Amino acid sequence: VLNKGQMVAAENETTTSPAWTTAGPTKSLKDALAPGVSTKELAARIVERINQKEGLQRLEVGDRGQIRLNNNILFSFGEAQLNPEGLKVLGLLAEELQALPHGIRVEGHTDNVPIRTAQYPSNWELSTARAVNVVKYLSGRGNLNPGRLSAAGYADAKPLRPNTSSENRAGNRRVELVLLKGKNQ
Repeated sequence: VLNKGQMVAAENETTTSPAWTTAGPTKSLKDALAPGVSTKELAARIVERINQKEGLQRLEVGDRGQIRLNNNILFSFGEAQLNPEGLKVLGLLAEELQALPHGIRVEGHTDNVPIRTAQYPSNWELSTARAVNVVKYLSGRGNLNPGRLSAAGYADAKPLRPNTSSENRAGNRRVELVLLKGKNQ
């Protein structure tokens, strides 16, 4: 029930944060959001819903409120072509993002192991190609307005962990979706 644009509980009903439950499908996150919800909280709700739908902890929320997907979900090693498992996760993510007004910056990241192939002469090209392919999916099959999307490749410039072990390097290979406060930021 809305009262002056604010969501309130119906009589004999209580509301909790988050503003919707994770049981059952929701057609529109936008309609279910209470005013003043931060992008970090919104990202956390989206990640929770998708992880519950999948029954796996595939997505994480970063310290800036970004939605983080490890590359092994989306891509084969050293490749930028989305794999079937990644398409499934991106499809669920697109469903959650469709009703939101936020701009979305897709960021590609790699580890510090140099790549030198004809297609990707450096990690810059690989990280950017991965971000661009996620944007293409979200704007195409994901039905998100392309004007809301942007892509950025950071190569190994923003690691989460020191690139001192194979486990740390694997964690640094990722794609992050940053929910921007405005449509065109």
